Amino acid sequence: MGPRVALDQDLLLDTHAFVWLQFRTLKASAEDLATLAKAAERNRWFLSAFSFFEMAHAFQRNRLQLDKDLSEWLRLAMVHPAPTIIGITPEIAAATAQLPEEFHGDPGDRILAATAIIHNLTVVTHDDLMLRFGKQRLFRTLKVNELKEPK
Repeated sequence: MGPRVALDQDLLLDTHAFVWLQFRTLKASAEDLATLAKAAERNRWFLSAFSFFEMAHAFQRNRLQLDKDLSEWLRLAMVHPAPTIIGITPEIAAATAQLPEEFHGDPGDRILAATAIIHNLTVVTHDDLMLRFGKQRLFRTLKVNELKEPK
């Protein structure tokens, strides 16, 4: 397990975590759920702008099943408590090139990691490689999974 996440930590949701929160299928320990709730309450949770591309791509490939139009679903997902969107800045882009060579080849995960590093955020993820680099203290992580049945 990586470093313990403080209850008042600022959180960066990976795309899966954001979608699972919307579908109420995010699974985490009681302590980590409290950390997520506290971050939302304090408006201290964030989402990379790149996640919108990933959600649109998943929708296009039928990997994200929605009961409404994608634009409408995204608009509703961004209602309070909505995460603050972080764009891809020159600093974030440059930081992706400074990640270890063995880090993810996936551009989305590289952007997520670089965003966490530049903004000192804890990545909320289920991705094994992201969690592994979190254990190596490249950035902090909070592990989540998906419930098979919504709450």
